[in-house]
This record gives sequence, structure tokens and C-alpha cells, in this order.
Amino acid sequence: MDRDHDHDWRPGDDIAGPQRRAPPPGVETDRSGIPVIAGTGIEAHRIAALIAGGMDLDEVLGDYLSLTRGQVLAAKAYADTHPWTGAPYPSITAKKAMRDSDLSDLEPFLPIRQ
Repeated sequence: MDRDHDHDWRPGDDIAGPQRRAPPPGVETDRSGIPVIAGTGIEAHRIAALIAGGMDLDEVLGDYLSLTRGQVLAAKAYADTHPWTGAPYPSITAKKAMRDSDLSDLEPFLPIRQ
């Protein structure tokens, strides 16, 4: 293989070219070339960042009800072999942040319900 073309696929690359590897089953690219979980618009690296950030598989599945265990594992496997070079994705979901937060400090600001 020619050294000028010996590189991994990157977002925006034409994955159909002979020198590029296609994403594995379970991961496809959207119109802008971003790897997403097949059949969804959810970025593979977003899901992988959640697992890398400490969320376990069941938490991710609980926050993304449309995903299957296989889809999450495919996203993680893809991200493990294709590191993301853009801005980092969040390491927890908004739902997890809300579950883990202590909202008792907000009580003085909440209206009293009768």
C-alpha cells in the first residue's frame, strides 16, 4: 500500500475508496462523515466517551432506551480502534448528571406546593 494513502479512516473521508476501511457492522457514517450507530443519529464516539467516563453499560442503555447492548458495544469497539480527533464528547449524560446531583440546595428557590 502506498504510504501516502496508508492511514485509518477519519470523519469526512470517503469510506468507499480502496485504501480506506469501512466502519464495522453496527456503525455507519452520516451525511457529514461522522460515525454513528447504524439506524440512529447517535455518534459512536459519544457513546464510547460515556463508557470511558465511568458510566456502565446498563446506565448507558437506561439513558439511551433506543439502543441495544450490541449497538453500544459496537460503538465502543469502533471508538477503541478509531480515536476521535475533534472536540471531546461529554463523559456523562444529562440524565446521569441530574440523577447524581444534590438538588436540596435549590429548595429555597422552589415554590411551595400545597
